[in-house]
Amino acid sequence: MNHNFLTYCEINLDGIIHNLRWVKNKVGEKVKICFAGTKANGYGYGIFEVAEAAIQSKVVDYLGVAVPDEGIYLRKKGVKTPIIVFGNILPEFAEDVVEYDLTQTVCTTDVCEALSYHSKRKKKFVRVHIKVDTGMGRIGVYPEKVIPFIRKISRLPNIYIEGIYSHLSSVGRDDEFTKQQINGFFCVLKEIEKKNIKIPLKHLANSAAIKRIPETYLDMVRPGSIIFNADIPELKQIFSLKSKVVYIKKVPANYRIGYRGNYITRKATKIATVALGYIDGYPFLLGDGKWKIIINERYFPVVGRVCMDQIMVDVGNANVKIGDEVIIIGKSKSCEIKINDVFQQVDFYNFLAPSIGIRVPRIYIKDDKIYKIRTIFGDIYERD
Repeated sequence: MNHNFLTYCEINLDGIIHNLRWVKNKVGEKVKICFAGTKANGYGYGIFEVAEAAIQSKVVDYLGVAVPDEGIYLRKKGVKTPIIVFGNILPEFAEDVVEYDLTQTVCTTDVCEALSYHSKRKKKFVRVHIKVDTGMGRIGVYPEKVIPFIRKISRLPNIYIEGIYSHLSSVGRDDEFTKQQINGFFCVLKEIEKKNIKIPLKHLANSAAIKRIPETYLDMVRPGSIIFNADIPELKQIFSLKSKVVYIKKVPANYRIGYRGNYITRKATKIATVALGYIDGYPFLLGDGKWKIIINERYFPVVGRVCMDQIMVDVGNANVKIGDEVIIIGKSKSCEIKINDVFQQVDFYNFLAPSIGIRVPRIYIKDDKIYKIRTIFGDIYERD
């Protein structure tokens, strides 16, 4: 099937399946997988499509979301897999958590009381995972308060404490602090064991820890960005971002390009305008000659400030034409730009699909063919 988009991203669903299976092989058969990559609209790739691929991998035991609405959406789409809500909620959201059989992260008694109330009223049990703050400073119970917290919420009816976990903030960046976090969580687990408190699932390892610290695997791991970034050779690249040249003009030397005229041409050249800007997710920091794109098997610099809807590219005297494909992230026959190349250039971790604007169509690839196309206006194609 042909498509007619100026700018679009391609998502390889088979790559997601492959990468999840790689994680399973790495952590071992006894370690469960909670796929965190379904949160934030599937890291921007599409929550349902990503969840569907994860389930098809047959190695995912749980899906992870940030807020109840994401889990509710998946339930309404027919997803039966257990879903953990990673974010803290307000008590007024507890009824929906119970209604849609979500597993809730907890670190406050008022939320637990609300969950208990609605579970009892609906004659159901709600599963909760206790979050421990070992130094992230985001949400979670302090380690020294975990035992009193467990004792308090375990007295509430219709609540099942299924898990306890923490989050590592600095793996690969600060080894000493990471050790402190790991040791802090392990101390909590020892205290729980001493008190003969039974909690089935202990989990700590995020994507960075999965790659580097096997001792953190415990009962379950939470891969997220590792599935999409593919920054080790065994993993498949699953994401590409492409656009087209929409205009070309010859400009003289000493010609100002873009807002504020920050970039000035050194000699007469051709400037190609590409139909993609910062509103589409292209980092504002990558203008003024700081980065490159691929056209016709060659790298060319992005010049001038990145505009909302367009970027300008200095193509020199190359044979570049209006309508030529532009690869922002992805590979041609002889050139490649990876997501992690961009990370290293600007230390801008979030340049992956969460930052790609909603007006950019998502084209899903499965079995090397277009499986589905989703635009801002909804699905326009789905393969049988």
